[in-house]
Amino acid sequence: MPPPDPFAYPLTPHAVTHAPSGYADPTSYKPWLRDEFSFRCAYCLARERWNPSGHDNFGADHVVAQSVAPLLLTTYANLVYACNSIKGAAPLPWNPLVVAVGLHVVVGQDGVAVALTVGGKDWILAFRLNSDAKVGIRLEKLATLRAKQTHPDDADIDHLFRRAFGYPDDLPDLSVLRPPEGNAVAGSESRSYFARRSRGELGAVY
Repeated sequence: MPPPDPFAYPLTPHAVTHAPSGYADPTSYKPWLRDEFSFRCAYCLARERWNPSGHDNFGADHVVAQSVAPLLLTTYANLVYACNSIKGAAPLPWNPLVVAVGLHVVVGQDGVAVALTVGGKDWILAFRLNSDAKVGIRLEKLATLRAKQTHPDDADIDHLFRRAFGYPDDLPDLSVLRPPEGNAVAGSESRSYFARRSRGELGAVY
């Protein structure tokens, strides 16, 4: 069964899964953010599996830039998971942790991002969602989905499908991490992707 549309932005605000705190360096939150955002960029929806460097090309990004709000440098609620963000210090149209991006931006079967609102237009421009590179990646992955739907029993296509839409091999084990000030969402580690895979509850693709 193919996964949901991989380029459909959420239609509801992001529901926080974890709430670790106390790290002195925002990069220390990366394992939590990987799980929090399902190993995808919060801005363009690119997946770790689509990059030759995997999660090395991703990191913690500040919704409100450090230069604007230095006191939020290590605040988990001000962090998202992003691939080499080009946002810089420019303010976002809105906070993706509060506003549903799917109400502002949609991606068509031609791989092009379309703005539904003025804020959506700003979002597309801010992250260059319609650059040749980003549209090309979308077209490639959409073609893989169509091939899987057309030839569901083809082993070679299934291999490509699973590589494109499967979970990373190195899921972070959050249960072994010890945030200095704990995790305010008690027990969220047991609902992580690593824990679910360990219990046999995680599907092959998403």
